[in-house]
Amino acid sequence: MGIYLGIDVGTSKISVLALEGDSGKPIAVVSEENSSFINTRKEFSEQNPVKIKEITFRLINQIKKRIKEKISGIGITGQMHGMLFLDRDLKPLSNLITWQDRRSVNLIPEIHRKAKEIAINECGCLVNPGYMGATLYWFYKNNLVPGNADKVSFIHDWIGAHLTEEKKLFTDPTDAASSGLFHIKKREWHWEFIEKLGIKKEIFPAIKDSGEIIGFTKEGIPVSCAFGDNQASILGSTYGYREEEVINLNIGTGSQVSLITKRLPELHDFMEIRPYLDKKYILVGASLNGGVSYSLLKEFFLSAGKELWGVKEEDIFATMNKLASRVPAGCEGLLCYPYFFGERGKEEWKAAFKGLDKNNFTVSHFCRAVLEGMVRILYESYQKMQEERQLIVGSGNAIKRNEVLQEIIRQTFHMELKLSPYQEEASYGAALLSMKASSIKRQSGNKG
Repeated sequence: MGIYLGIDVGTSKISVLALEGDSGKPIAVVSEENSSFINTRKEFSEQNPVKIKEITFRLINQIKKRIKEKISGIGITGQMHGMLFLDRDLKPLSNLITWQDRRSVNLIPEIHRKAKEIAINECGCLVNPGYMGATLYWFYKNNLVPGNADKVSFIHDWIGAHLTEEKKLFTDPTDAASSGLFHIKKREWHWEFIEKLGIKKEIFPAIKDSGEIIGFTKEGIPVSCAFGDNQASILGSTYGYREEEVINLNIGTGSQVSLITKRLPELHDFMEIRPYLDKKYILVGASLNGGVSYSLLKEFFLSAGKELWGVKEEDIFATMNKLASRVPAGCEGLLCYPYFFGERGKEEWKAAFKGLDKNNFTVSHFCRAVLEGMVRILYESYQKMQEERQLIVGSGNAIKRNEVLQEIIRQTFHMELKLSPYQEEASYGAALLSMKASSIKRQSGNKG
């Protein structure tokens, strides 16, 4: 069946994976730190798109040199929500403004008021800071849209266009929905909402189905339309499982609990409804407070150790996990609400510890309480989804490297936990989608 490449243009890392079609297994992976961040104002988060492109193409060339067989297809995924402006020739007119950008915070209430005038459930989410919808609105409100801007783009869609000889820009429903300006049922841009925000319709790219072929490389390799990294990670993590039985739990810097469904439910707090493949949806409970909360506790312990006893940095996480394992489930009454970074739509929320007494005021209890709090946020989101599942598939380094966290997940969800077999789930998912798209193309070609 050939070899398929999966490219993941992530915020902190860019990776390219080669998938063997016959076995369905990765045979090579190369990755590099995304060192494209640009130091600007505190509330801004920007990356240099030209440098991102250079890193991506360098990694593609590296993996090509390691593969003897012909490449049969290329799939792409990457960081959702962010945006950059392009001219008619697809040259960047701005930096990539990432999903971490906060410049639009003060405009969010105004955007939400406009959203409520239409059916917000039609978009599947509220527009949050860092989403294309919020950032683009900020540019329009401040009259900062470049005069020769022809299109606004997600970074991996731009990369995909440059991989092809056709060099035409497209996006797909999974990425478009991450903007907050997409009609998830009609699977098209939400033109009514866009008009209310005063944004020109012409600036949005055309939409193709996820994985649909958008063009060919100079060697004739088909390139699939890019799709969002959340959906790619779910595809890569749950491949081989029955979709209707599985929850995907991803804990990295942030965290998500996701499940695939055919129904279109009502929107709830801490839940987004995102398009998926084959006209299905993903229910997503996302939190900003994943592994970063545990890292924050580690930094506190390290700082205290240095200041009080001159402790040098070592593998503190291993010590924290060992201490947490000594504490029984429930932390003997200690509860942690780990909203150290607020939440999307709830930026004012703060973290708190509750139930402290002389018995649980220990380092061990604090370690376990933070871990339990991280998982509790995800479990509460899962309960609001009102869908029964039998199995959890865990992905993300925070889960894979922490056996105590794995135990807490099993105890909280009362389910079996399986770990996804591969590290680069999003790249793997992109390669799988490319393989699927190429297979469909071959079948349709055979029928013709």
